[in-house]
Amino acid sequence: MRNLQKYQSDYELILREELLANFYETKGYFSYKHPTVGRISLGSNRLQAMRCAMQLNVGLSPLDKRVQDAFNGDSNFHKVGVTISEYCQYFQNDVLPQRDLTPKTLVGYAQFLKQVQKFFENKDIRQITLSDISQFLRARPAVQSNRYRSMFCVLYKYAMAEGLVKENLPFKTLKRQVKVQRNRLSIETFNAIRICAPDWLKNAMDIALVTGQRVGDIAEMKHSDIKHGFLFIKQNKTSRALQIPVIGQLQEVINRCKSINCDYLITIKDKPITSGYISRCFCRARKESGVCDNIENPPTFHEIRSLSARLQKKSGIDKKVTQNWLGHASEQMTDLYLSRGEEFYETIPPESMLTFSQLITL
Repeated sequence: MRNLQKYQSDYELILREELLANFYETKGYFSYKHPTVGRISLGSNRLQAMRCAMQLNVGLSPLDKRVQDAFNGDSNFHKVGVTISEYCQYFQNDVLPQRDLTPKTLVGYAQFLKQVQKFFENKDIRQITLSDISQFLRARPAVQSNRYRSMFCVLYKYAMAEGLVKENLPFKTLKRQVKVQRNRLSIETFNAIRICAPDWLKNAMDIALVTGQRVGDIAEMKHSDIKHGFLFIKQNKTSRALQIPVIGQLQEVINRCKSINCDYLITIKDKPITSGYISRCFCRARKESGVCDNIENPPTFHEIRSLSARLQKKSGIDKKVTQNWLGHASEQMTDLYLSRGEEFYETIPPESMLTFSQLITL
């Protein structure tokens, strides 16, 4: 109560010293002393005279910059003192959970936001410049820099919607040029390595070549994923779903992957194999073949995916089909959502699989 009385006293003092400055009363009549035109009569109504005096004082006083921003419609007027670290925490806790991202993507965002907070510390988000963001991105390798740039653009897109910033500064930065270090894999090199591979690795290599899928997805393929003559795949990296017809060379490879006590296609002694183990054994077979001994950056298992795409092009398969086949995102392929509670699977035309199979000899 005592504090309230103190605030009331302070408020009355401010009114008298600022809002009611130059306000005078003489024998029941009120006036205002204007700094240039002199005394102005305000009549005998005390309340009305006080209002006039306050309006005159406000009108004659220079406006505070924050008040000017409010009159100019500056959306940042009420957003004072928000640091980049505070907004990163809000973005991670409140925004990302609503975006339906894969666990792997969420981990990537968490690492990115941690680096942003470490680099910019408690700097106000409005004080961050284009030069600051460029410096943050330049301090990282090209691949990571481009990935962080993309995440930074998303972060600023939401900050703009919140009225914290006026423009998307990360979008003004340039993408770094990424040069693929490893050499491409030719069909001749593929066959040379395949000769030195154990039977289970031959199967993994053949599935990679025929389906064009990533090693992580190949390691998780199961016999139970084959339904109605199609192999159903849900890609780990992109969550894209597609169904590939089990015909031609793919049918032959799957027949070789029969396992008595294990549902997975790629197994050793009826036990599933990790993607990392597949990649390491591919490197061993490559070294044993000696086909890449004079190559500085020899191809990895992942290059089978690129070989598959090039062979599809050579066999005359439409580029659009190849994009669907590999699960690559594109501007033309959008709005793939659930339909009546069932997931939409991009279907690979059987005629394309047959045409592609005729080009491959396993």
